[in-house]
Amino acid sequence: MSDKADQMANSGRAVGYCLNERCSDFAVGRVLVRRDEGFNCSRCERYGRIEYERGRKLGAFEFVSEIQVEFNYDPVRDVYLERTSVRDERLLTQQSVYKLKTPMVQTQIEAANVGRVVMAAINRKLERRPRLRNLQTRAALLSEGWQTLV
Repeated sequence: MSDKADQMANSGRAVGYCLNERCSDFAVGRVLVRRDEGFNCSRCERYGRIEYERGRKLGAFEFVSEIQVEFNYDPVRDVYLERTSVRDERLLTQQSVYKLKTPMVQTQIEAANVGRVVMAAINRKLERRPRLRNLQTRAALLSEGWQTLV
């Protein structure tokens, strides 16, 4: 697994890669159905590398304003070749950042879509949070004798 893999939360989804250069499936990703077993290439029957989809939240804030998706995994060099960021402009201040590394995504468009879906899932509690019920309007405050700045 690539850098700092032990510090990131594992989603359980994974891709197995054959690393036998003589095999016709060399560096071809195969989505793993069972997570508890290692990866055996179905053609050459040698053990290969498993790369898990994983992510980590950076920052002390409750909500996430940016998702950084690393994708297009190269199993030979054990690195992600591309990165994209998805930001939520509705949040007025900088919030936490969530880093996602996924071997299942290969294109920029897929990575942006995955980033939006992950951000929506993480920030779902922001939209479900109960709103304050006793907010008064400016007119109601003026009628009670309050002075307002706006």
